[in-house]
Amino acid sequence: MLQPVVVRRAGKRYEIIAGERRWRAAKAAGLSEIAVLVRQATDSEMLELALVENIQRTDLNPIERARAYQRGCTVFGFSPEEMGRRLGEDRTTVTNYVRLLSLPELVLQLVQGNELSMGHARCLLALEGDAARIAFELVDPALEISSDKADGDRLAPGDVLLSVSGAARAILAAERVALNFACRLSGIASATRAIADAIAHTRATIVCTRKTTPGLRVFEKRAVRAGGGGNHRWGLDDAMLIKDNHIAAGGGIRVLARARAQAGHMMKIEIEVDTLDQLAEVLEAGGADNVLLDNMGPETLRQAVAMNAGRLALEASGRITLETAPAIAETGVDYLSAGWLTHSAGILDIGLDID
Repeated sequence: MLQPVVVRRAGKRYEIIAGERRWRAAKAAGLSEIAVLVRQATDSEMLELALVENIQRTDLNPIERARAYQRGCTVFGFSPEEMGRRLGEDRTTVTNYVRLLSLPELVLQLVQGNELSMGHARCLLALEGDAARIAFELVDPALEISSDKADGDRLAPGDVLLSVSGAARAILAAERVALNFACRLSGIASATRAIADAIAHTRATIVCTRKTTPGLRVFEKRAVRAGGGGNHRWGLDDAMLIKDNHIAAGGGIRVLARARAQAGHMMKIEIEVDTLDQLAEVLEAGGADNVLLDNMGPETLRQAVAMNAGRLALEASGRITLETAPAIAETGVDYLSAGWLTHSAGILDIGLDID
């Protein structure tokens, strides 16, 4: 054992302060003796040492680490600077992690599940309001803005979404940018909602892809979620997706084994297949987490679901429209992905009127 277990005396016995995982590993390895470091510690000091030990684990996800930092600051009264000093880190690191906890619970779950990177989550911290609101606030912070509708609310003709009062020059200067955001993002959310409603009787979820407008990915993916859909990868760093060209260049399905050998244990791998024969190869080879079933009709998709027997998550892609989505979802696949939700969805007609 490279690092001793830290203990304190408790009568004729000893209590572990830090290193319980090492102690359990030693027991599993059949060791009868291990190195320990005996310390005099109060209950409060014991909790503090245990917390520091826990934070230094390498397998913590960003949200677990953030909550550990927050606990150190609240339970023990540490400032971010003091917390960082005890861990050999700077104040900014501690503060940036703790700030993640202000994000919505759904986002926290995505980060915990390794579906959203910490970097992308930090981008969302800047989005305190909707994009239209941000446009007005950037032009004139003195404008008074109130939201009459929340993300995901259903609308009827004549509904008021946002009310703005203040200098007319500032309102008119921000008008076009605000409306561009509101019209486009509401169009994405509405298109997503239409499909989500159409397949609500099935287990499937409609998701978007990385085919987003440059610079607007955070907003457009948020719009898909507001419409009841889910997000595919946020970037190339979220997961490995082995497409048809990768398979062709890599010599066939065997490229999957090479990808898994290079991927970390937390990295998911999805592979695209065009035929049931390719799916059979993937299932036999192992190493994939998800399979993208490309341009398959409902009957072929049903056969794919039966072959898979629940082993991998299945994603149907290609020719997903409002009309075709129900039949595709009814085959039993887990996800329907449609790039057009973010690159070609129509706008929602929204205007600004001055009273």
